[in-house]
Amino acid sequence: MVRARNMALVLGFAAVLVAPTVASICHLDPFGAIDEKRVLAKKPEVALWSLASLRQAPAIAQAYEKYFNENFGFRKLLIGTARLATYYLLPNPIVVKGESDGTSRWLYYDAGAASDGIGFESVLGKEPYSPAALATIAEELRQLTALVRAKGAQLVIAVCPDKQTVYPEYLPRDKRPQPGTLSRLDQFWAMAATLDSVPLVDLRPPLRQAKSREQLYYPTDTHWNWRAGALAYQAIARALAAQDPSRTVLPVELAQWQLAPPRVGDLTMLMGLPAFGGDQDWVPIFASLAVHAGPKRGKLLVIADSFFEFDQPFFEMQFEHVTMRLVTRGSRELLLKSGLLDTEKPDVVIVQTVERFWTRD
Repeated sequence: MVRARNMALVLGFAAVLVAPTVASICHLDPFGAIDEKRVLAKKPEVALWSLASLRQAPAIAQAYEKYFNENFGFRKLLIGTARLATYYLLPNPIVVKGESDGTSRWLYYDAGAASDGIGFESVLGKEPYSPAALATIAEELRQLTALVRAKGAQLVIAVCPDKQTVYPEYLPRDKRPQPGTLSRLDQFWAMAATLDSVPLVDLRPPLRQAKSREQLYYPTDTHWNWRAGALAYQAIARALAAQDPSRTVLPVELAQWQLAPPRVGDLTMLMGLPAFGGDQDWVPIFASLAVHAGPKRGKLLVIADSFFEFDQPFFEMQFEHVTMRLVTRGSRELLLKSGLLDTEKPDVVIVQTVERFWTRD
């Protein structure tokens, strides 16, 4: 009996040692792709028995060792299993695990935990703006408006709501705002109602109205999706048309849509999870709107973050030239004050940034 157990132990140990080699030879990959944010080492392309190779033997050996370490059989399975264990046992504090909608579990980004501005304290009403802070924001918006208009350009300023603002129902109960809670974004828009001269666009109403008909944010990503991008385009384009009636608004409700490959959410990757499945991704067929676009006209300068990726193609159908400058926290005004307006000479300026870039401390 003891001998049988020892034999089983030896055979099991040998199997563990041999399994990666067998998996590499047989190209076994049961776990699929995992995102590592880098390019893995490639197999060295050298003639092993040439004189030059023999002279470089130590370097070639190191190259083969690196290749093996990053490509041995079952490596993805081991890493993916470890990541899944971490996900359930030691979750990343930056990612908040919400509830399921019956198809997908919703993940949310906690900007506060990432030192990327205020996080859920804002939506929960725990750290409201002071009157002085709101007054400072109001003055910055007035100065921004005056700066752009002094250059003869039209301006629209839009705020992209964070996912938890539009979809609070999938938040975990301890981070779900109670009815009547006043968030910093609520305070912002209450203050904005007093700024008659500042061309602000509140994207919350069209998004909240549409969410009962279609999904507007990716469950495992920080971003909204193409359907929300189309609504954002429409709201901003209408604001531009109010300033210049000669500008038209594309009838995005007439667009045709196609199902693209699933999108692996950035929060999934931030959690270090394997790229299983992904979020459903409906993408507009822009050619179906081309007949309504008319001739392109003017130069557009956009100061925006990655949310603009989902409404940029609509604007590109109507403007001759579109320039985008990517913002980070606090860089909206700096980009415009650095002479960018004099360099680009735009006809229209759009400033569009996500809620957490407006509600930061």
